[in-house]
Amino acid sequence: MNIGDSCEEIRKLIQEDLLTEEARNEKASSQIRSSLDVIEDCQLALDSYFSSTAEPSSGECYTKVYGILQVLFVQQYAAMHLFQALNQTFASNDALKQIRETRNRATGHPTKKNEGKQKHSFHFISRMSLTQDGFQLRSESEGTKDRFEPIDVRTFIRDQGRELTAILTDLVTKLKPRS
Repeated sequence: MNIGDSCEEIRKLIQEDLLTEEARNEKASSQIRSSLDVIEDCQLALDSYFSSTAEPSSGECYTKVYGILQVLFVQQYAAMHLFQALNQTFASNDALKQIRETRNRATGHPTKKNEGKQKHSFHFISRMSLTQDGFQLRSESEGTKDRFEPIDVRTFIRDQGRELTAILTDLVTKLKPRS
């Protein structure tokens, strides 16, 4: 089963009216539909990320990398909101958390990120390392040595696909009526 298959199974359960009472109320129902659509829309973007054979310019690499990190972030939040609407617990894990944190440092809040009491960090993508496959993320923080972290976009896409597939497949299993 993949992410799309899981979303389809959840839709079938909604149409068959087999979900919990919480999911039947209008607000939760709208949140479920919205979340499923966004999860699938993001998956389309993720699946097409490496489809171009042309070598992107530096500007295009920035657009692609900023965009794909945002897509990964939005897809995770859509999954979290789906679970919330179904009154289920979303079991995030280290792989998904690392993707969100990297997005926040690289493109979400790079110029001043608060990391505890009055401690700030500053981050940027090293332009000379940037490709659509990844980049070096440079991080500076008060009182610490500068850090250079290699970021592999392909790994993020693969890891998120694997983790969300497992999480959504488990959700389908939980939602199906027991025989």
